[in-house]
Amino acid sequence: MKKSYIALLGLSAMALVACGGSNGVNVADATIVVWGPNEEQPVVKQIVDEWNAENPDNQIRYTWTSITEADAGTTVAADPTVRGYPSLFACADDHLRNLVSIRRIVNPLGTSAAETIRENDVATAVTAASIDGQLYAYPISVDNGYFLYYDKRVYTEESQVATMESILEIAADQEKNFVMDVGNGYYSASFFMSPDVCGTDSLSYELKTAADGETQVAQYDIDWDSDAGAEMALAASKLMTTYGSASSTQTDTWIGGDDNVLMGLGNNLAACVSGMWMEGHLSSTWGEGNVGATKLPTLAGKQLSSFAGTKLYCVNGYATPDEQQVAHTLARLLTSKEAQLLRYKIRNSIPCNEEAQNDKAYTSTLASNPTVSALQEQSEFAAIQSSAAEADYWTIGEGIGECMRTGAYTVDKVTTTLDTAAKWKTYLTSQLDLLRNPAELAA
Repeated sequence: MKKSYIALLGLSAMALVACGGSNGVNVADATIVVWGPNEEQPVVKQIVDEWNAENPDNQIRYTWTSITEADAGTTVAADPTVRGYPSLFACADDHLRNLVSIRRIVNPLGTSAAETIRENDVATAVTAASIDGQLYAYPISVDNGYFLYYDKRVYTEESQVATMESILEIAADQEKNFVMDVGNGYYSASFFMSPDVCGTDSLSYELKTAADGETQVAQYDIDWDSDAGAEMALAASKLMTTYGSASSTQTDTWIGGDDNVLMGLGNNLAACVSGMWMEGHLSSTWGEGNVGATKLPTLAGKQLSSFAGTKLYCVNGYATPDEQQVAHTLARLLTSKEAQLLRYKIRNSIPCNEEAQNDKAYTSTLASNPTVSALQEQSEFAAIQSSAAEADYWTIGEGIGECMRTGAYTVDKVTTTLDTAAKWKTYLTSQLDLLRNPAELAA
């Protein structure tokens, strides 16, 4: 980074406040806790080290806690003063409305910070960080989506990864694994939001005032229990269980595990559904030239969908005023053009800053970076995460995904095998009604 950049940030930091705007901020007034995923830690360290080298009398002091964007938003929403609470935390954009409108934990940004974001970031990122036109968070990147990775030594032709059936058949023949964490609502939605099934707009919600007259509750518009949704659930579940998803051991072809499980498979992994964050691991595992990436495949002839979202930095409104001031200063540093280009270099994260997207440090690598084109290709079939889902969906989505993975559900120790579309429809209706008619809205 150039000294002129650090000097500019030093000046802009003087305009920050707890809500993003008063004078005389001294970042040395407090040591803050920052929450973010493992991959973000080296980015934060380098940015802070650069700042501290140029500002010996006004040093940023922080401690780091590794936690995913999904878990950070949920944890803070449950208790913003939890032991070791963060002053600054990274989260996915679908958590913002819950943090702002329902939990009232995150406050509006000040004028200076909001103007900087509106002037420099792409429109989708600005929208993702806003509620009713008011900015509440700092956009980090526009790469919060997923697609298909495959080992080009296993799949030698692109046609072999066009369908889920082909992917699994080839993996099974070579006694290798395919990973998709379908027991996670983030991924289970893919089968229903397919443009060929219920559509990418089939999951959405509005906030309504609960019966207590104060609490805001999400009421969903969702039709996954249609005939098309039930038939897709049956077809997908049959394919998964045929290839071992119900047990998901290393001897099975389909493993319904999370990223930690995926990374433990080594070269036994043939293909997986994941996002930009997995590129570094797969390059080191398969070899950089062996990493293939493309849109999600079809299943039963239906194109699989995904979520598309923006990652955000949020300031905890329950932190002390001094902590919030430091958090706002650091958030602006971490979401600048230079920081986004550094993050792309280290984490393969797609910048949301318009100048960064046009910088040669980014554009010159695109031809040799298949993951960017895969994410862009998949975006045609993606639902905007911030408007599609919030906290209440994820538990229901997880449960639906687990039933797809196992092919059954259990209530009061009675197990029902979901082996017909009619059974799937009944089960889906029972779960989706919890989203369509939340109990808090009842008079």
